[in-house]
Amino acid sequence: MAEILFFHLQSRPLEQVLPTILERALAREQKVVVEVSSQERLSAVDDHLWTYADESFLPHVTALEADAPQNPVVLTTQAHNPNAAHVRVCADGVRIPDALQDYERVVLIFD
Repeated sequence: MAEILFFHLQSRPLEQVLPTILERALAREQKVVVEVSSQERLSAVDDHLWTYADESFLPHVTALEADAPQNPVVLTTQAHNPNAAHVRVCADGVRIPDALQDYERVVLIFD
């Protein structure tokens, strides 16, 4: 059964919280899938992860890209696990998935 973590966005927006969560998972050598509620939000998060810090970026792809299964971080708008991720991040109103057994950790980020 997956460990479920809840993160309430009280003082910082998703754009500030998500990079830290992803960096920690990558440091543990865990693959991550991030699900958001719309294609517009996905595009915004995608752009932000490439530019969130001057000294670094987070390597990632969207689920629509052909090499998504090989990437450590995949962004999606669907309830699937395209890269066999260990960690699932549900943000922007997305619910916890039914398939909890597929993950070691599920992070629900809510406002």
